Amino acid sequence: MVVLWQNRHHPWIPVVLVGLALNSLVMWLNGGRMPLSATALAAAAQGIGAPTWALADPRYVVASPGAPLAVLGDTFPIRVAGYAAVVSAGDLLMSLGLAGFVQRHMATSRAPELPSPTP
Repeated sequence: MVVLWQNRHHPWIPVVLVGLALNSLVMWLNGGRMPLSATALAAAAQGIGAPTWALADPRYVVASPGAPLAVLGDTFPIRVAGYAAVVSAGDLLMSLGLAGFVQRHMATSRAPELPSPTP
């Protein structure tokens, strides 16, 4: 977070910083573990089998109704090419920020044009 804070003047880095801060906050309030929505996990895994790794991973806890800020935990189901995952709002913000940062620097880092030859 310190490195991101020191680079906050770069476009899109504040978005990454907010996403990381949200994830850090929700994990801190839940004893260092990310609350995971069982409903979202089931929705992501529908038809391809539930990824049980998340339930056995000590970094996650199945969100109970009283979990602090569980809505900011892993609640968004994602399926891409047979891969199932559940991500948080912070994960989405960090991904958006990193994509924007890379795109911005790709667009502004073009090679300089060569001067046209003089006759």
